[in-house]
Amino acid sequence: MYLKNTMLTLLVLLSSVSLGGSGLPRMQDDKTIEKGVLPNGTAYYVVSNSSSKGMADLALVQKTGKGTTDELSAELLAEEVLSGASCMGDGLSPERFFASNAVAAGKDGYAVVGEGRTVYRFRDLMLGKDAGLLDSALVVLMGMADRLAGSEVPQHRKWYATPDNAVIVSGDVDSKEVIRKLRLLSLMTPASESSPRASYQWVESGSSYEVDRDQASDSSVVEVCWRAPRVPEKYAGTVQPYIQRMYLAQLGTIATMRVREEFAKKGIPCASATYKHITSAAGESDEEFSVRVVVGGPYVEDALEVIAATMSSLSALEATVDEVEIARRGVIRRMQSKLEKPVRSNEEYVDVCIKSFVLGIPLVDEADVLKVYTSRSLPIETELRLMKDISASLLDRDMNISVRCSTPEVLDESRARAVFAAGWDKGAALAQPPALQVSDTLKGFFSRPKAAVRSTRKDHLSGGQIWTFASGLKVVYRRMNTSGRIYWSLGLGSGFSSIPDLNEGEGAFVEDLLWLYRIAGMDGKDFRKFLELGNIPMEADVRLSSTFISGVTHKDNMNLLFRALAAVANERELDLDAYSTYQRNENLRLKTLAGTDAGYRAVADSLMNPGYRYSAVKSCGHLSEELLYKAHRFYEERFAKMNDGVLVLVGDIEETELKKQLQMYAGAFRTDKSVSYHPSVNFQPVSGWSTYTVDGRENAIYLALSVPLPLTAENEMASRVAAKVLRSVLATAAEPAGMYLEMTSGTAMTPRERFNVSVSFHQSDEDADVMEALRLVREALSGAHEGKVTDALVAACKDWLKNDIAVRMSHPQYWVDAISMRHICGKDFTTDYKSKVDAVTPAKVRGILRSLDNAGKVEYIISGK
Repeated sequence: MYLKNTMLTLLVLLSSVSLGGSGLPRMQDDKTIEKGVLPNGTAYYVVSNSSSKGMADLALVQKTGKGTTDELSAELLAEEVLSGASCMGDGLSPERFFASNAVAAGKDGYAVVGEGRTVYRFRDLMLGKDAGLLDSALVVLMGMADRLAGSEVPQHRKWYATPDNAVIVSGDVDSKEVIRKLRLLSLMTPASESSPRASYQWVESGSSYEVDRDQASDSSVVEVCWRAPRVPEKYAGTVQPYIQRMYLAQLGTIATMRVREEFAKKGIPCASATYKHITSAAGESDEEFSVRVVVGGPYVEDALEVIAATMSSLSALEATVDEVEIARRGVIRRMQSKLEKPVRSNEEYVDVCIKSFVLGIPLVDEADVLKVYTSRSLPIETELRLMKDISASLLDRDMNISVRCSTPEVLDESRARAVFAAGWDKGAALAQPPALQVSDTLKGFFSRPKAAVRSTRKDHLSGGQIWTFASGLKVVYRRMNTSGRIYWSLGLGSGFSSIPDLNEGEGAFVEDLLWLYRIAGMDGKDFRKFLELGNIPMEADVRLSSTFISGVTHKDNMNLLFRALAAVANERELDLDAYSTYQRNENLRLKTLAGTDAGYRAVADSLMNPGYRYSAVKSCGHLSEELLYKAHRFYEERFAKMNDGVLVLVGDIEETELKKQLQMYAGAFRTDKSVSYHPSVNFQPVSGWSTYTVDGRENAIYLALSVPLPLTAENEMASRVAAKVLRSVLATAAEPAGMYLEMTSGTAMTPRERFNVSVSFHQSDEDADVMEALRLVREALSGAHEGKVTDALVAACKDWLKNDIAVRMSHPQYWVDAISMRHICGKDFTTDYKSKVDAVTPAKVRGILRSLDNAGKVEYIISGK
């Protein structure tokens, strides 16, 4: 069996070599991360992240004594390091130093102790409010490293030597200056020698089955996981592990697609079907690949059988051309989206550096990985054969596999084993999915007349062009360098508030229903696959007063994009079976959220807005049989009056060429001379303060705040600054009671212009005191507008906001959103934004925070058992 598992590596090696040359290409290093070793042997990783103005994340990573008695005391030692006196001379422990500087503890507190490692994380340190704060933080961090490396306890010195430590800094810092200071600080601790660790050993195993009975649940969870030997260390810096990552991502995508479709055929309610690949690279762990589903409670055996048969079929039969292409395009698109983000978080950089130090994973430039993915030119027959061979090498019924079930049904491990084996034996007999047949109805609109450009004018917001066609269709185009990609959005005017007979809570589901139609003769599922194969993915976003369909494609695909949009607008038929499947799955998914963060947020929203018909938060019990027909009338009205909206295009296609294409297709979209109106929505959120307490699985506090705020550009900027200030103020409010914070905020234009804040506190300590946390949160919220918000804090938040907007403006998606908001919603938050941020005063910020504290406020308290 070991030989079979090593085939996974050998097959990927063969695929990698096919990229060219006789050897394996080495990947380029990520030059944004500076790494090295300090004079005393401590490692450092420093990132100068200009997209994070005035902010930084810091971490101290320690390789601890894996497999020794030290591991048993690692948590106690971590607590000792955090609570002990720092070398600052101010009497503050490292824990209190960072807490007093508004650094919130994470889900597991400031320290996470894992197998053979301890990681101290300090997120969102606001450097902008204190010029000397970074220097102080570096002193504290190095002092923490020295505490055990220079301990008088021999066991500590043995397993926490200076080379076993790494200091990580990512943020708005001068990397060379940070490294210089770290070098000086490291001279205070002499170098020590790291003790050898046990080397990695692959351990073969058979199959294991684990069943937990959860009678309180409405759902069953089934997870099947396979192990394989880790990537050999000599290949860690080569292309090999990244090609393996790509193939397993494709395998996971294909597997979950097949599982969902099989569940739909069998009428099995499915809340989710996902895959996970835990890559070891050159690290200490095995490779792990798993498929996980959440189904209706009584369907646990059906789910086991379907997963077994599906994975068996993929190891016995080739995937189809369509499946491989869809999966590959999805992998590439997700990677492109990640790389093109204008703001890369400090947290993301720190995560990469931690893995590099602990697991020995090379710091590879992800752009180089994308280049490898997009430059592959293997014949499709070879790709299919490789996918089959890799699947067969990894997937096995009896070896290196673990099956876990959590279900309300009576199921023992022997029965689970028998069901899985029976399903596996059926896999080779399963038929492959049929090839996708593209309907000729996609060409039906060609009979429509062309529409010439009626008028051209400048768009003063973006500097682009506004073209109005003879049909009434309006297009805004901004040209910028996007490497041939076109970012687009079709805005359709009104949102779900225009549905006259909408019941409470139904509007949140309307955007999903667009893809349940049969479109251009295909069912919605096949139409989405067709879009994926054409590299023109679409997403729908239906809000209270606006509707958008948007996506990103290459400029060579514009003709196909316009044809597909015309099909969505004109070639739709109701599909009752698809809606029935959606109802079944979505109702189950929403039930599984009960007792989770998303579920509690939905409850808090309903308490804040009692009796509100137009909530955008999904909740159980609001998917009626009539909703499909209500949504159908809504979409018919929207697509019949395309002149109410605007098509926004941002990219680097030549204007004359784009206009010719638009003239050919503009006549395919229906327009109407009548003017649409936005209905008035009666709405009044709660005023004053209300508190609700319920029992739950763990201690938590959910806080919803809402205040009326006229949505001018000035108030929009002031609200963003206020939100950043509030996060800083609340960041450590509940930390002494063992809680950590998560917060979202934003302004709403409809049905009334308001500023909304949602804050949740979760326990990071098993002894968390929820009522003490609530008291501290109330004090902090009240103190936020009682003069405790300093001018320096507000100034730092303003600097951060200006930089954040400037960075995002470099990305085409920013302009798609800004132009759409201006033409659909009538709001411009871009023009002269710097002066509007500069105009925000500390008094204005305190006023907004005072309004939040005194206006609508709901506290939802979960008391853990």
